[in-house]
Amino acid sequence: SILPSPVPPGLPDRFRMFRSCEWEVLERSLNILQASDFYWGPLSVGEAHARLQGEPVGTYLVRDSSQGNCLF
Repeated sequence: SILPSPVPPGLPDRFRMFRSCEWEVLERSLNILQASDFYWGPLSVGEAHARLQGEPVGTYLVRDSSQGNCLF
């Protein structure tokens, strides 16, 4: 098996699950996601609920997961 390498500077520790050969794709994907209108980054569950309160049914946001084994 291929062991994960150290996380490159600028990437959070939760990205340790990725192999070094996947980091370029991950960084590019994160840049696209960060440019979108539905990604909020590190947001607690309570903050997410507050932001969605009053929005129409079906409205969603993407936030960083607080679980170490999930990204979003």
